[in-house]
Amino acid sequence: MKNSLKLALLALFLTIFPVSAQHSHAHHETQTQVLQEIFSKGVIENIDLENKKITITHEAIEALSWPAMTMRFTFESEDLIKNLKSKDNIEFSFIQQGRISLLKSIKKI
Repeated sequence: MKNSLKLALLALFLTIFPVSAQHSHAHHETQTQVLQEIFSKGVIENIDLENKKITITHEAIEALSWPAMTMRFTFESEDLIKNLKSKDNIEFSFIQQGRISLLKSIKKI
């Protein structure tokens, strides 16, 4: 009887464990996709140093199924945007962290 119980518990464990591993792997893949660096081109509309936001009118971004639009991006360091001003044509990259679009690179073209 004890061996049957051990065998049943082992079978249950082996049935549950792969599902947990797959769930964890799927969650990791989702996190990786969210942090994918996206590249685009656009025009600077406004720079808000106080709130660390830059407004960009950008081309369509197929990787996220976004149409061309004007939106605000967050930047962490003013060094990233130094020497830039409104109406500059730019190339830029960002990562999407939930509802925050975090600027990773930007350069005038």
